[in-house]
Amino acid sequence: MNCNEVQSIKVAYLPKGINPNKAISNCEDIFQYKPVLKDTILTDKELICSFVNLVNKLKISDEPINSDFRIICLIVFNDNRQPVKICFGEGYLTVYNQTLMKDSDILFNMLDEVLYTRSEAKH
Repeated sequence: MNCNEVQSIKVAYLPKGINPNKAISNCEDIFQYKPVLKDTILTDKELICSFVNLVNKLKISDEPINSDFRIICLIVFNDNRQPVKICFGEGYLTVYNQTLMKDSDILFNMLDEVLYTRSEAKH
């Protein structure tokens, strides 16, 4: 994926510390938590390129894992291509286009910084 072809990254996520009464095993089920769900659209080109470059480095994982999603990202392209979906758990679990990937600590740290640290500093 070429970051110059990406228009934005739409992100919906649960705040840290939200503990659903059951594991969120389907990424789209995050949207059931609308009262506490947060969202943002990332448009900064440098940030988008860093994110896309990290996603491009992900490797497929063959380890079974229990899914418990907290973040869903839609990578939106400049043309009318179908957006690419990537889902994350809280500190672990990466699913890219419905394929379980090996986690990237750098990618998780970036998400933590952008979604939680920066947004908390605004309040």
